[in-house]
Amino acid sequence: MRTTTLRNARWFLVITCLFGPPNHVQAQESRNACSLTSVARLPLNQNKSLFTTTVRINEHPVTMVVDTGAGHSAISTELAAHLRLPQNRHKKITVHGVGGETKASYPVIARAFQLGDRHLANYELTLVNMGGAKALVNMGRAKAQPDAPEGLLGIDLLSNYELEFDFPNKTLTLYTPANCSGAFVPWAGRFDAIQGRRQLDGQLFIPVSLNRVAGNLNREDINALVDTGSTLSSMGIDTAHDVGLSDEELRSDRPIIFIGANGVPVRGYQHHFVSFTFGETIFQRTRLSVVDDHYGVTQMLLGIDYLGWRKLWLSFGTEQIFLQSAATAQEQAPAP
Repeated sequence: MRTTTLRNARWFLVITCLFGPPNHVQAQESRNACSLTSVARLPLNQNKSLFTTTVRINEHPVTMVVDTGAGHSAISTELAAHLRLPQNRHKKITVHGVGGETKASYPVIARAFQLGDRHLANYELTLVNMGGAKALVNMGRAKAQPDAPEGLLGIDLLSNYELEFDFPNKTLTLYTPANCSGAFVPWAGRFDAIQGRRQLDGQLFIPVSLNRVAGNLNREDINALVDTGSTLSSMGIDTAHDVGLSDEELRSDRPIIFIGANGVPVRGYQHHFVSFTFGETIFQRTRLSVVDDHYGVTQMLLGIDYLGWRKLWLSFGTEQIFLQSAATAQEQAPAP
């Protein structure tokens, strides 16, 4: 028996399954004959700050979060028991996340897993505590989400495609690319292209910058995981210290509580920064969460609060993300 470690830095997000016939799109300015084949157009259902979709596991509909921060697709232990999914007892998996790690457990096997018109046989799913997706405790007061998802759709499936999230119109389109590089997305008008890199279990990271105090000389570059499974963008306490925040400053900030990967509450703070930048987007006097946990190489989770109001394209093949919004960043910045 072997033990496998997966890093899942939080939970939160979803997918759905409605596929039409393949649609071939010629990418904009395709100097290298880039072509994109649309293989799925999925409706995204918004549940408060989560975007969800439906897959089928052994013919049973399951609401799952579309989670680009998750290394592997997963379901709750309760659902696995309800569906009587057998275990693969030849290995154990430990999931690392905010607040620690889950107890090592055997993955379960779905005889049939269907995402739109894609059918997988004997597909393995990790087990997670979905409590983190059900509540965010703010100032000691739980906010329940009764229709919370029962699982996470991770990059083991998602990274096989080009992902076009149209959050304003609540759709996710999956493409298969051929010969694509550069700013190849088929969007009219101006958009932002950010070069990133894949790390950990293949998640996509991009550089972002923080200014704790006024002046360009105080700019700090941060490694951020593009995480559609996080409702709030956050950094670890180690990153906060690296950019010059003291424990005394944090204790004067508004306290919040996160439900961690193992279901245990983790305290945090909401701190105002002079500016926060990724790509060409600059947020002035913006608020970010600091979690009393060590994020390590991840440093920061870039979540739905900063991504979920525009179009987002994730290209795992070229290690890029593209962003487009009809409004300016200042008009659409998250509410303080």
